[in-house]
Formats: sequence, C-alpha cells, structure tokens
Amino acid sequence: MAGAALVVAGIGLGATTALTITAESAGQLTATGGLATFAGNLTGMVGTYLALLMVLLVSRIPFVEQVVGQDGLLRWHRRLAPWPISLLVAHAVLLVAGYAQAAQAGPWHEVNTLLFSYPDVLLATIGLGLMCLAGVISIRAIRRRVRREVWWAIHLGMYLALAISFAHVIVLGPSFVGHPLTRLVWSVAWAATAGMVLAYRVALPVFRSFRYRLRVAEVRPEGPGVVSVICRGQHLDRLAVSGGQFLFWRFLTRGLWWQAHPYSLSALPQPPFVRLTVKGVGDHSAALAGLRPGTRVAIEGPYGSLPGIPSNAPGCC
Repeated sequence: MAGAALVVAGIGLGATTALTITAESAGQLTATGGLATFAGNLTGMVGTYLALLMVLLVSRIPFVEQVVGQDGLLRWHRRLAPWPISLLVAHAVLLVAGYAQAAQAGPWHEVNTLLFSYPDVLLATIGLGLMCLAGVISIRAIRRRVRREVWWAIHLGMYLALAISFAHVIVLGPSFVGHPLTRLVWSVAWAATAGMVLAYRVALPVFRSFRYRLRVAEVRPEGPGVVSVICRGQHLDRLAVSGGQFLFWRFLTRGLWWQAHPYSLSALPQPPFVRLTVKGVGDHSAALAGLRPGTRVAIEGPYGSLPGIPSNAPGCC
C-alpha cells in the first residue's frame, strides 16, 4: 500500500511537470529571459505540488496513517519539507530575473512591478514569507530554543500561506491561462486538499469532542511534578484506543484553550472515565496541575497507528 501511495504521488508530480513543459512554446523559450521564466514557472508548479503533498501528510487522514504509520508520516514530512520552500524561493528569484531580462530593467525595479502591478502577487509573496519563516523555525538548532506553542502557531501560517497563494497561480500561471480544463483540475485538487484538512483537523475533532463531552473530574498528584488528569465523559466505550496511541488534548480554560498538546492515556478508558498522567516538563504540562474539576476538554485522535493497523476501530467516532 505504501508503494502504491508513492506511485500515485509520483504520477501527480509527473503530470504537474508535463503540464508546465507543454504550456511553453519554442518562441517563449528563445525570447529574452525565456529560459529563466520557464525555470521559474517549473519550480513554482513543482514546489506548489509538493507543498500540497506535505500538507496532506500531516492532515491526519486515517487511511494515510494506516498505510504509512505515524512515524512514517512525520519522517516523510521532514524529508519533504525543505523542497517546496526551496523551489518556491527559486521560483520567485528566477521569475524576477526572467522578467527583468525581458524588460531590460534592474531586478529591484522588476520586483516593484511584480508586487504592485500583477494581480495577487503581493499576497503570494506574503505567503512565501510565511513559508520561509516556518522553515527557518523548524531547523533543529532553532527548534530546540523555541517554545512549542510558538512553533505550532507559526506552522499554522502554512495553511494561510497556501490559501493566499492560490489565486496568483490560477490567474498568472502559463499552464492555466487559456487552459480551462487544467485550471479546473488544479482547482479541484487544491479544494480537495483544503477539504481534507478542514474535515480531519477541524470537523472530526469537533464532532468527537461533542460526542464524548469530556470534563475534568479530578486532578490527582502522583509524585513530584506528576499528576493524573481524570476526565468524565459519555460514550467512552466507543473510543477505541490501542497501546502506543495518543490524543491531542485541549483544555478549555483560560491560558490553555488555544493550544492542543499530545498526551498518551495512562490507562485504557473505563467508562465513564478516562485518564492521562503527565509530568510537568513544560509550561502546558505544568499548568495541568492547576486544572479545576468541571473544565471542558476537547480531544483530537486517537493517532499513532502502526502501518497496516487501523487507528480507529469501526464505530469509534
């Protein structure tokens, strides 16, 4: 199954490359600045395709997780992440160079022209800046020095970056101008990616949180800096969790409601109760000791299946 997924991804990459190549004519390639402009278009299309693929890898789609496994998804995401950002930076640089050569103007003059005379290019540039920021903060040496909450908030900007970059691709891309079928297919692919993100990262967690209606029942000290948070809920017999899996927990109280952190259950659910045990090693985990009974809890998951092993049994939703 993992091999089939790689084949499908490869076919998509090949189709994206082919569309870009066939959209160029010999006259466009031989014109002044034509090669740089073509290279800019190609790196932009491939970079955008890889960015959408990177988003799908972390959309927490159950089928994808069952095929690759949670560790595999994160590993492929880390391997892939530098490529779309690098290609999209190359896209911007090459297009500026190609357009400047064609206009016989300086690069800074051409940057100004592109930003303020071409539709949606300014928004796309802001989006590229957000992607670069997320890439820089993910460098291991920097990541260790950044709070998880900051890292997480900046990474949310990747979704915004892709959203605001979409328009300029459709309006200006040579593969799309005058090619309504290509524009339709690309728009559907983009919309499907956004739909999966919204379905599995937003709608499904909201549904599950309303279904289980978890509230903090007790915070029990277990040792120095260690507490168990016992939650009471409904229909927990349908929460199918296996060993090694985890959930993202969002405690809806002041200071914690806006962030979700991954914690494993410290015991299998015993309806109507479920328990997690946490050691206070960071701001969020340390704050759990101060939770009050009755605090509402939203969850996302369970996640962390091994390849080929379903993470959610039938009826768990």
